[in-house]
Amino acid sequence: MGQLSPKEERTLTFTISDGLNPGEYSTIAYVTDEMDLSEPLLVNVTILADEPEWDVDKSNKDATASLYGQVRIKLSEDNYTFDMDERDIIGAFVGPECIGNAHVKTDNDGHSDLFITMYGNETIQGQLVSFSLWRATTGLSYKLVTESDLYYQSGGCYGCEGTPVILSTTDQECEQLVSLNPGWNWASICLNMDAKSTLDNSLYKTTTFQVGDEIKCSHDKVSAQRVNEVGAYWRISNGDKMTLDEQNVYAIKTRTGGDIAWHGSALPDSLRKVVINAGGAWCQLPYLCETTQSVTNALTSYFQSATAGDIVKGYDQFAIFTADKRWVGSLEYMRPGQGYYIKSASIYPVTVTYVNNDNLYRVARRAKAADEEQSAYESAVIRGQYNMPIVAAAEGVELEQGDLLRAFSDDVCVGEAVMTNDSLFFITVYDGTTEDLSFEIVRNGIGVAKSGKKTATFSPNGSLGTYETPYIIDFEQVDDQSAIRKEMINGILYIHRNGEVYNAQGGKL
Repeated sequence: MGQLSPKEERTLTFTISDGLNPGEYSTIAYVTDEMDLSEPLLVNVTILADEPEWDVDKSNKDATASLYGQVRIKLSEDNYTFDMDERDIIGAFVGPECIGNAHVKTDNDGHSDLFITMYGNETIQGQLVSFSLWRATTGLSYKLVTESDLYYQSGGCYGCEGTPVILSTTDQECEQLVSLNPGWNWASICLNMDAKSTLDNSLYKTTTFQVGDEIKCSHDKVSAQRVNEVGAYWRISNGDKMTLDEQNVYAIKTRTGGDIAWHGSALPDSLRKVVINAGGAWCQLPYLCETTQSVTNALTSYFQSATAGDIVKGYDQFAIFTADKRWVGSLEYMRPGQGYYIKSASIYPVTVTYVNNDNLYRVARRAKAADEEQSAYESAVIRGQYNMPIVAAAEGVELEQGDLLRAFSDDVCVGEAVMTNDSLFFITVYDGTTEDLSFEIVRNGIGVAKSGKKTATFSPNGSLGTYETPYIIDFEQVDDQSAIRKEMINGILYIHRNGEVYNAQGGKL
């Protein structure tokens, strides 16, 4: 940090890694004087997971019931502790519907209580109520069990006679919460699923899906669509069953996005393995850890088998292995709940063994999507189900820091990436209306250079360029006064001309 003169002041800025898992962390920074005497500065950081979407729809509820209880967390066999974290949330459910939620309350004597109001109506009357605990410092959701089943009764007051209802966690059943964006997502399951699991009973507490939403499993080559015929359910293609386990990656399309909750039991370490087939084809790579880890750490077991040019891709980002044995690219971290694919040049099958890092706090939520993290510009990309990673370099144009590379299928933007410090673009391109791709360099929102109309060809199983030998895109400078650029944002066409923006009808915006 350098040296300070007497009475001089300096502001210290601490940055927090994007890959830091939810939890509580501390470190000490020291200021040392000329006598070698040090003054410590304790820095505490608390990383919280995103809260679950356990909202209660009170618009159709005309009755309430109350519960007074305490929440016990199982540490080991016959060893419990009461939950003392007021950031934790307890949800009450009838089927998939949340009918009440509350935080743990504590007092100065180290005592914790739960006071939860449950909202109901005639339909809910007499129905079984289930409970779940979400922990702020881990992001994990656990099923809570009571000594006896609890059924909803309007005006009821459970535990109010002085003996609180004890709600306890169990290691037999847990939930994995995954956040989905509107449109397509790639997801994986980090749970041990029952062989009889179906989409309906594995997602029974999920209200995110709407009619027309889809789930596809490439391994089984089956798909499911949400339909509403005498009640909403999943219709499986060809009448087959869709396998639900930790070995698959699922393509999920939702109209609105939101949280989903997979239900199963904790995944034992013996099942945290994925076999990658040889031959250079794309293979599924589900992520079987409950912690966010860097690509390097997550794929430690693959390091000795990795070859320059190997690629790991997620839905939004990808990383490529270099000749000097590094993973570089837009994908820096592998996150719970997300699905990945890997293309390996190994001539033999390789087993990737994940190590769940117990020194990190566990998190079972998908972190913010790539387009949320890179908020320096407004994304104009229309994302399809499939993608193709490209490591690109630009020729014929003088690049500047912050330049953006955009890929187009016809006039629709299907990919974009910011230039790296190595003057490369790690761009994920999605399937569009045509296989022919063209490119544009955008600076401060204005196109400054364009490629030819058929600069590259999209292939869902393809990739272009490596770190050492990037795919070269030839550009021609564009006259700013005559530049015309089209982009589609949220289904609306915008036309950029002479530094101005117009709508599809030619109206100036």
